[in-house]
Amino acid sequence: MTAKNGEVMKGKKAQSSLLSELEELESVIARFDDTQISALKAFIISGKSTLSFFSGQPNRLKKKLGEDHPRVRELESRLKRNSDLIKELEAELELARIEVPDIPECSALVHGRIVDKSNHGIPELSVSAEDERDEPLRPFGNSETNVSGYFSIPLSRKTLSFLSKRKYYLSVRAYLGELVHREPKALKVSENSVAQVSIILECVGWRTSRQ
Repeated sequence: MTAKNGEVMKGKKAQSSLLSELEELESVIARFDDTQISALKAFIISGKSTLSFFSGQPNRLKKKLGEDHPRVRELESRLKRNSDLIKELEAELELARIEVPDIPECSALVHGRIVDKSNHGIPELSVSAEDERDEPLRPFGNSETNVSGYFSIPLSRKTLSFLSKRKYYLSVRAYLGELVHREPKALKVSENSVAQVSIILECVGWRTSRQ
């Protein structure tokens, strides 16, 4: 066997081992359900480490086999697929952490998530309400988003009565009160109701206190 053939066989063996690792990763992902939150969190960390370790393999194979080789394409496709699955699991984990609070009778709840374009929650944003003149409505209260990007603002009967006479808009502020979003449509909430709001932000040009 020539040295060149030996290198090809070695490359095939390494690729076969890598594909086996990725197949195992896919199999484990498929077996997770919503009751395995702690195990899921640990698996996500492990999965990201595995993908990071193997991320350079496609480039090495390209040098040996060429970028259009079927094995190179298969490997790149497999890595991307598993990377997308990890991102989906991270988003699911964030949702699983959310606990929607109960509200007393004759009150209401405004809640929701603020996420980036990858559907990951954005923490440490302050959610409140403003009137048509962009003045804060202090009786409305405020809430800071958690690690899942979730916020919740309970509204008492007295607060709902105050709000019923006004137009008000949900606003989102970042570090030091910087306005990063204002809902274009006025919010309307009545007794014994729940208003759910979903906001997608690009996360550019501003920061949270931890950054």
